[in-house]
Amino acid sequence: MTNAPQKPLPPGVYVSGLCRGTRVEQIRTQQGPRDRHLIGVEVQVPDGWGGHRSELITIRLSDAQVREGAAGQAQNLVGRHVAISVWIQAWAGQRGAGFSYQMSNGTAILDMEA
Repeated sequence: MTNAPQKPLPPGVYVSGLCRGTRVEQIRTQQGPRDRHLIGVEVQVPDGWGGHRSELITIRLSDAQVREGAAGQAQNLVGRHVAISVWIQAWAGQRGAGFSYQMSNGTAILDMEA
């Protein structure tokens, strides 16, 4: 991962790392099948041995964000250090519980190398 210049970020929760692009998953809901749009961000985490390893964090986009061009913006930033404002949604289901990162409404993907 490159050492990107540090920029001050507005207050909030961010996922910051190397943009890996977007993908679309087909999911089934009670209303029928739909597309889920995702952005992948690679982050460095400690490996417990004094080094680091990469993890991929997936960030969900709302349909409105897709219509506004967030997925296209992410594709244009592949390979660059980005910061994405997120909110965290906890959930529980028949197979257990977990959480998802959702891109915050009214925000843009920040190119930290610009």
